[in-house]
Amino acid sequence: MSYEGITVQDLYTMVRLFCTFTHPFFLRGQAGQELLDEHSRLVVAGSYFIIIEGSCDVVTEPILVNTPPFQGGIPSLRFRESVRGRDGDCIISGIRSRGLAGNWGGFEVAHIFPLAYAGHWNAGNFGWGIEINHPQNGMLMDSSIHRLFDNYEFSILTSDHNKIICFTPGALDRGLAGRSLPLHLAYDPTGPTTEHLNWHFRQAVLLNVRND
Repeated sequence: MSYEGITVQDLYTMVRLFCTFTHPFFLRGQAGQELLDEHSRLVVAGSYFIIIEGSCDVVTEPILVNTPPFQGGIPSLRFRESVRGRDGDCIISGIRSRGLAGNWGGFEVAHIFPLAYAGHWNAGNFGWGIEINHPQNGMLMDSSIHRLFDNYEFSILTSDHNKIICFTPGALDRGLAGRSLPLHLAYDPTGPTTEHLNWHFRQAVLLNVRND
């Protein structure tokens, strides 16, 4: 995985997503230094070790690997228009659209929880009271960035001010690391929910960090 823009606190957050512990733990760098959980300094690329007196188990939760675009169904027109109207531009990269002129070419409305897994959405109550084609489960993105999002190559860490965490070189190459979602979305009642963003981030960590 990439370490650009990742703080010590972010690293601890990710470890807790794919490990369960019987006792408190801490992380140690390859040079032997202890990394304190409250540190907001950036980490550097390298090996990190989990130090614990008790036991540590890696979670075996399966990953809902995404599907090719529209394989799981076509987003509803109301869903697409609502998210376009709310976001206007790519809220991940800041790339401007020509939507005001009616031209949405190169931009797509992404589902945070994949439309292909509508069955899981309903069975597992992942909707938290809303339908899968609700604007709160969508974000407007540049089409190429949409592909990266669907493949969990980057995700959004809500506990660090909705910061974008990159997991692959492809996401890094787009200059996404360290960016954050537009602040106004946090106050928009139709904006992406913390629950759905957290679900996507967990999937990204399980795929990219646990598997490393």
